[in-house]
Amino acid sequence: SRLATMVDKKYHLEASVGQVSGNIWDGIVLDNVQIRYVDSLRSYLMADIPRITTGYALSNLWDHNFLLKYLFIDSAIVTLVRDSANGWLLPRLPARSDSGEVSSPDFAVEMLRLNDASLRIIDHNDTLAVKRINLELTLSASGGTYGVKVNQLGFKMEDSLYHLDATSGKLTYGGGQLMFENLLLDRKSVV
Repeated sequence: SRLATMVDKKYHLEASVGQVSGNIWDGIVLDNVQIRYVDSLRSYLMADIPRITTGYALSNLWDHNFLLKYLFIDSAIVTLVRDSANGWLLPRLPARSDSGEVSSPDFAVEMLRLNDASLRIIDHNDTLAVKRINLELTLSASGGTYGVKVNQLGFKMEDSLYHLDATSGKLTYGGGQLMFENLLLDRKSVV
């Protein structure tokens, strides 16, 4: 489609959705979502997501209040690639305004949940894999300040010595400063 071609050329992305269900009034379900990085020389599958479920109030979106009640992402496999010149093959960011700032809309996600996700980081020499990522958080952005309240985060790496059983706390970024509040990291011993 024309929109897909514009996104591809502008951001180096191709996205496809296998099926859309739900209803436009309060939430939709996207099945078999795939996002590919594509440039003139390379292409790779950045994200393979079997299901994304979201809930919202259409009236909020209509009024440009980008508030999602929930966003559930199930069994996502995310891959990031670094080339031989140590450059990350990532989509382009939106253009900066005349003031040098990237404009981003205000938004909030009351509950974002990743269930059983995986992350692969492929370097030209090595691969790092993080599996069984389970994450629940609240996310917001307003006036260039970003907030994340982590309710739960756990993961396991290929080497069983590296895992995290529980994490919680709040992170806020704004004005070039990153602030942590009530940060808890819990790693139970491996049996």
